[in-house]
Amino acid sequence: MEQVFNVAIFALFAALWAGVAFLLVTNPGAVDSFWAWVGDQHLVVQGVIWLLLLPIMAGMWLWETDWHVVARIVLVAGIGFFNLYLFWPFRSAA
Repeated sequence: MEQVFNVAIFALFAALWAGVAFLLVTNPGAVDSFWAWVGDQHLVVQGVIWLLLLPIMAGMWLWETDWHVVARIVLVAGIGFFNLYLFWPFRSAA
């Protein structure tokens, strides 16, 4: 049962990161709109969203900074790859 949960969480975050990447390429305004929507929510709702989607929200926070676009791409991709690496469900237990 634990393996099923691990695979499901990995698949969920892989799909979320793929969605973020797709939106950044095709419609960056949608990412901006989601960021603004989260910011408009009640503080408790924001906290829950940040807690449940911490790597995604950290990537969006980096994307919304005014840093150079190459630095933002590298950092957001790094967070995404590191997140998926940590959630990789098929590691052998040593």
